[in-house]
Amino acid sequence: MMGPATPTRSISISGSGSVDGPPVTPPCVADFDNVPGPHSPPPRRTTPEQDDGSSAAAISSTLYGFGTADHDAEKEKNATRSKMAPFSKHDMAEESRHRLTVEEFLSNVFHDPGDEGDKSRLMAIAESEPFIAKLEAYCKKVDDELARYPLYVDLVNTAISAMETQGLTQNELGFMACVNHPVPVRGSRSKHIPDADGVLSKALRLRMVEGKRKTKEMREMLSMTSTYASSAPLIPFMWADLITFIEFKLVSKELTGPAAEKKGPSPSPRNKNSTQRISSTSSAISSYVSSANASTSSGKHQRSSVEDDDSQPNKKQKVEDPVIQCADYAMNMFNRGGIRLHVIGTLITDDKIELFLYTRSGTASASFSFINQPILFLRVLLACSRMSLSQWGFFKTLIPCTLSKTLPPLQKALKPDRKMFSGQKFEVDGTSFEVGDVEMFPRGLIGQGTWGLLVKAISGKLVDENSVSPGEELFMKLSCIASTRYKECDYIKDATKLACGEHAWVLNHLPNVLASGEFPLEISFEELFGDKLERRDLRYEIMEKLYPITELKGKPFAKAFRDIIRCHQWLVNFPKIMHRDVSLNNVMYRKKDGREYGVLNDYDLACHVSRSGEPTSSQRTGTKPFIALELLDGAPLNINQPHYVRFDLESFLYVLAWIVCRFEDGNEIQDAPFDEWMQGTWEQVYNVKTAWLQKPTCSLTKSYKELFGVLLELKAHTQKGHHLLTYHHMALVGSHLGWPTHALDLATLDKNITYSRFISAFDRILD
Repeated sequence: MMGPATPTRSISISGSGSVDGPPVTPPCVADFDNVPGPHSPPPRRTTPEQDDGSSAAAISSTLYGFGTADHDAEKEKNATRSKMAPFSKHDMAEESRHRLTVEEFLSNVFHDPGDEGDKSRLMAIAESEPFIAKLEAYCKKVDDELARYPLYVDLVNTAISAMETQGLTQNELGFMACVNHPVPVRGSRSKHIPDADGVLSKALRLRMVEGKRKTKEMREMLSMTSTYASSAPLIPFMWADLITFIEFKLVSKELTGPAAEKKGPSPSPRNKNSTQRISSTSSAISSYVSSANASTSSGKHQRSSVEDDDSQPNKKQKVEDPVIQCADYAMNMFNRGGIRLHVIGTLITDDKIELFLYTRSGTASASFSFINQPILFLRVLLACSRMSLSQWGFFKTLIPCTLSKTLPPLQKALKPDRKMFSGQKFEVDGTSFEVGDVEMFPRGLIGQGTWGLLVKAISGKLVDENSVSPGEELFMKLSCIASTRYKECDYIKDATKLACGEHAWVLNHLPNVLASGEFPLEISFEELFGDKLERRDLRYEIMEKLYPITELKGKPFAKAFRDIIRCHQWLVNFPKIMHRDVSLNNVMYRKKDGREYGVLNDYDLACHVSRSGEPTSSQRTGTKPFIALELLDGAPLNINQPHYVRFDLESFLYVLAWIVCRFEDGNEIQDAPFDEWMQGTWEQVYNVKTAWLQKPTCSLTKSYKELFGVLLELKAHTQKGHHLLTYHHMALVGSHLGWPTHALDLATLDKNITYSRFISAFDRILD
């Protein structure tokens, strides 16, 4: 029931402009004076309304995550590393990292066969004067961390060159190390600066000459790639150029190297300024040959270092946790550096190398000393020179074209590279496609990592069957989905089967999937991780292209938005599907026969209303600005937490507010509100959204001035429902004091958050 009418008043709608609204008598003012107190008798029940599906609930089949996938740092203002660090820390939590021995890492991640012939030839390189000289140079005292970058790069490239000379590797990809500091990598607004990178030699050559005319001097430059690799790139690399990253951490400015035995005994380790003695290269090799299989990932070896007063980080050195920095680089390689199924990275702390494997389900690491164990170090480099792009983690069907050609418009850009696959061709399900721009980039480290690409059907099955016209623009979605999760295309098929007769109207509001399936994966780490790794499939869907609903305004927008809610209601009532991820990117519209139809898109996180049981995934990528308050409060929730319809309806409210208060003529306005909904912890977002619900004011842009009453009405009822819920919880806590518990319909918060409320609010301005 509505609360009593209040005196009429004038409304102010502002944003990119202000408009005086007519006097209004809001039919939706929350009558909080009539909320029962803890000692009040329960309110009299009126004749129950017919259930419109709002009472339905599903057992949440995934956990609600805390990690980086709950954020889109590219869209957050002031999304600094420090603000994102807590979420990266969650994804890189010690208990979730899988510790490996170096031998396990070599065989499973680097695909090293452990050939004894390789080991004997690597021993010759380790004993060679050039290698020992580079190792000694690295161990000499340095003033700061930056001085180590070119020394390590030189060591790596010298070793790989020696392997090529001895016929150990053909290095077909041209793998090499390069200094990257102090230049931010292009293709992301994050401005991250890895200390060094592993790249292909052709990528370095491309960046050396990008934007330059071909000259004799240029040809001379291209013959000196190893020299240029030891200094910052002339033109910044793209994230797609990076095969791997190399990060450094300085603890000790001087290391004892392979000439230690010639210097005689070292001082007592009890002396603060003493140098711990480590074995020479020869004895280290002998030690490795006798105990190679004993290498572990624990990092418990005794680090060779000079731990004096000068070893403390100076002001120029980084103070962030290097493990979190590494995770940030991996995240950018996953999300801005091409479609990758895993990423490999390296953290070097003085002489200790820690190898990282990042997957969409978790991470693994192994560590060793490359001074104590030079053969192990050379085996890693040999593997790096032999690996294919697939073994490095690239999805081989769509390799970024930035690896083969320059893109002049991006010479100085930090923005995402939307043309990284432009012009690439592939075939699936009997149809050939050509790729256009990237429409949607993934986010986060752990999660499904969804890419959205514009594609054109060129020839084949879909064209021959007249499903699409040649050259028609379509949308392709690629996601690393947990294998246990019901397929999105199957949810849509289930719904489509029932959309006939009087239900045929809903077809205008469902996605049209033209082709779907899974790409076979060449690399699997199931054996390595065992039960700790959540198995994932690379699933694709080719579907009709849809358009952002923010392109619409006024009543056409209101109708499209209302019909999306009606579609959601139909899905719950008939095929029994709960969407569970209502967000800005999932409310779209299609153009058909000169009309616009709202479409509810993206069913990756959907579940069946009547189905419960084991979780279908151990990770959930939510869209934090639009998640219902109850899910933000105390997340992550128990997987047995019911997911009520009202959670999705509340998300519709936040999406509506986001659009009508932030968009004008299809574009976001300057100084748009609600940035804080994207930032901070779940608790912080809960607090700011709660405060917003409690305020009776709403500032809408001119494009959506007609929806003021809709937003205010839905906001008021949602706030009233949460007020009742708070009272309900307080009464439960006070029950031991004799307070009577307040009966509350938890599914709808006493009919305050229902389909009928939401749909009728739109009907009032459309009828």
